[in-house]
Amino acid sequence: MEDLQRTGAEFLIQVAGAQTTPYAAVLVAIDAEQGQCVLKLVRPLPHELAEGAKFRAVFGILGDRFECGLVFRGRADYLQYRFDAPERLKKIGRRKYKRYPFRPREKVFVVAQDGTLPGMGIAGPLINLSMGGLAMRLDRIVRLDDGLRLQPNTALFDRGKVFPMLYIQDLPGLPSLRARGVLAHVAERGGEITLAFEFTQIEEADARALGEVIGFRENLTGASRSLGAGSGAHRVTQSGAHRLEGRAEEEMEAPLPPEAEEGEVGLEAERVEAGPLRRLARRTLRLGLAMVPGERRERVAAHLRENGFGRLELFDHLKAIRTASLREPADRRPSLMLVDLALGGSVGEPLAALRVLERELAEWNGLPVLVLCEDDDPALLLGSGSIPLGCESHDWLGSLDKQAQLAG
Repeated sequence: MEDLQRTGAEFLIQVAGAQTTPYAAVLVAIDAEQGQCVLKLVRPLPHELAEGAKFRAVFGILGDRFECGLVFRGRADYLQYRFDAPERLKKIGRRKYKRYPFRPREKVFVVAQDGTLPGMGIAGPLINLSMGGLAMRLDRIVRLDDGLRLQPNTALFDRGKVFPMLYIQDLPGLPSLRARGVLAHVAERGGEITLAFEFTQIEEADARALGEVIGFRENLTGASRSLGAGSGAHRVTQSGAHRLEGRAEEEMEAPLPPEAEEGEVGLEAERVEAGPLRRLARRTLRLGLAMVPGERRERVAAHLRENGFGRLELFDHLKAIRTASLREPADRRPSLMLVDLALGGSVGEPLAALRVLERELAEWNGLPVLVLCEDDDPALLLGSGSIPLGCESHDWLGSLDKQAQLAG
């Protein structure tokens, strides 16, 4: 327990026998004389919780996992609560939940950030997933304040380090999932760094969605094992669906969407006809497009005009945006500016370019902006917030309409 307090590791507590979402906790004090301990929680306990309520705690320390019972004794301070210290700990082993592997070609990515200043963000593909946590390959580390990349190094990661945001992107049937976690394990092999996280908090809706993903994965695994026992198995693939015929075995992976040809904008989903009100709104919107002159800008501009944006003005650089935002009268200013991420600089890190645009935004007189990126880089999730993002491989016209508040 003293090691748990010293490391400041987050762990989970839950009302015994309840199915409610667990609480993430940190042990902040031990009173040996009173036989009590004080826990600081991420979110408050219910006001109506009665003294004497029993809790179950699970934590990892000294290379092992333990569970114990706690008895609630009251509030100590803001988000801090007193409990009877456990009389005994029970070793429960390292793995509580079954893990399901993910292959690189499935393109499921993990993005995470710690809670320190200036802050560190990490990104990489998902290796495996369970109801209790995940493992990922570390591809990138960036500083959150300026977006610049750091050299991957295991020395930056201590077990028990808190990551307030874990973001899993593009799970099958689940575009995004957020959780809070702590670093449970770090390993380096063959020049690759693997990080394993234990979830310490996940919203009930996200937990249900994750359970559906895990259940689907388990069903596929079971079907694969059953079919694999037969002889003469072969692969059968039909577009968009898995079908099994006789002893044929379908490889249990969802088919990947076809990739856009090089040089194409890649917007098949956007060719759905817009409603009449939206077409009218697009035609009258004063839209600015800020991109470096060239073939790509011509392609994007043509795509905008084909989809009804009739009042399109082109800008070559960031200074031109500031000038346009100060035009008088105000109705001569663009109503919305679509800015290419590449104008933020060619520093080799998209998040750094986004940080440049965020600083420039203050000079644009409150002009609404949508940043357009050529590639869907998971690390950009670490910087989203002050500037909306659109990606050429996704429905960025829909994002444009939303930012311009167009309806119909």
